[in-house]
Amino acid sequence: MCIRRRRRLRDAGVRALSALGVLLLGGCTSDGRTPLLVRTSLPDALLEQVESSFEAEHPHVDVRFLRGDDSEAAAELEARSEDVPFDVWWGASGVLLERAAGQGLLRSAAASRVWRPLLVTPFVIAFNRTEVTLASAPEDWIDVFHFRWRGELVAVDPARMDVGAWFVGAIVGRAVRAEEDATVGMDWLRRFDEQVARYVPDQRAALREVGVGNAKLTVVSRAAADAEIAAGAEWLGYRLPRGGTPLLVRGIGVVEGARQAHAAALFFDWVSSPEEVAVAAITTGWEAADELRVSEDGSVLIGADGWRGWPLGLDVVVQGMDAWLAEWREDVRGRGK
Repeated sequence: MCIRRRRRLRDAGVRALSALGVLLLGGCTSDGRTPLLVRTSLPDALLEQVESSFEAEHPHVDVRFLRGDDSEAAAELEARSEDVPFDVWWGASGVLLERAAGQGLLRSAAASRVWRPLLVTPFVIAFNRTEVTLASAPEDWIDVFHFRWRGELVAVDPARMDVGAWFVGAIVGRAVRAEEDATVGMDWLRRFDEQVARYVPDQRAALREVGVGNAKLTVVSRAAADAEIAAGAEWLGYRLPRGGTPLLVRGIGVVEGARQAHAAALFFDWVSSPEEVAVAAITTGWEAADELRVSEDGSVLIGADGWRGWPLGLDVVVQGMDAWLAEWREDVRGRGK
């Protein structure tokens, strides 16, 4: 699913043909520039801006964006033999980047770690303001468990969407970090499941259910809620849980064995700069990871406008995610009904 500039190639046959073309290109393009393959799921508007600004500064590099979701990119990396499917993975889920790093699929490109977090967005409790007043809307997670919301919550399906899977991982991972016991996290998810009317495929579907009155609450990322509001959803309101909330993170990594390692390092540094991260934050509705600060007691991360996020603990989540999702499917989902 290769895009070069504004052209989108979606079917698998074209994707295979594109990969063959990369192999034939070798170290340069027909105009003598170095082809740099960047895998991403970020918005087209951001890609166009970065391609233009980066190539203006580095005219010897021809940036080529390979579009597709994170899970597809992870599968391509894990399935590779000697062939490297792309040079840079930009805007990927932090969980998948951490997993790839642990598998030796990413090379060191930053001083402190293999990959670098760039953008974050907190989970929020969203509601329909025409049906739920601000005074009655949940202020924290404990409020979501009130009997008034039983059967009034829709949630993103952890079995079908990375966002839902990360929510499970963040809840259980926090319990493991705090108490070395996944059971506490699973019990929390069982209480949450008791309130869930149904699980839906993605965040847009969750917000749509709330918008048409099929549910009163949902849990989505702040970026997803803000995007819906910007698109005209005047009915939508949300709260940032005052006691803290899980965060989603996006980052960048350079693939181990990248054909164009030097150009990849230049791109890594370029999009990691404060100026370019700020552009990405504006375009995506996410927030710059570098703007987070740690509370004095180290218990939470503080966002630019004061919201409180739970420490990411991606290493813990990566180690336990598969087992936790399996337990969630078998022992949590639907058990509270």
